[in-house]
Amino acid sequence: MPARRSLFHISILTFLTALIFVSCSSSSAINDFFGIEMSLIDSADFKIVSYTVEDGIKFSSTALMENRVFAWAELGDRTIQITITNNSPKAIPSNYVEDDFVITLVDGTKYSLSKGKNFEYPTQGEIERNKVVSFTLGLPENFWETISMTNWDADASNLAPQFWKGQNKYNLHRDNFKNITVCLGGKIYILMKPVP
Repeated sequence: MPARRSLFHISILTFLTALIFVSCSSSSAINDFFGIEMSLIDSADFKIVSYTVEDGIKFSSTALMENRVFAWAELGDRTIQITITNNSPKAIPSNYVEDDFVITLVDGTKYSLSKGKNFEYPTQGEIERNKVVSFTLGLPENFWETISMTNWDADASNLAPQFWKGQNKYNLHRDNFKNITVCLGGKIYILMKPVP
């Protein structure tokens, strides 16, 4: 028997309330990507229908998906900020070791996002119910271009100065993203898709 499809709407008021709890560092709305908790097998049934500041987000999903656990993401120059809201009746496992954040591009290429340092990680065990947590993650970089090793005969004494000129991030543009997969505690999945 096929899963029943339904249409959900999260108001902008709920979203703005979540932003107030998360941070005062960004005045812009986090509206590049949106997703809810689901089994990745059901990901084809998750579709974002529309988004406006006035009406919020509208999406279609199945009864097997948990729409009370949702996430927004904003793509920056060198980082991506993912804000997860847990409005479910249970805590969600989340920790530095087991959490994973992966970008999938439209061509199928996958990149893991950098979680930074363990002691700066925003969760150390779980996301309590009715809580909001924000993760600031580093975009992937091309290590060999960063340290100027495309030329194998390069002088080793120039490696450090070349490295400190700045890291060469891959040119990841929002239009090239197919989705972002968030795995919390090694067992809870949130699939995020671009907001139209």
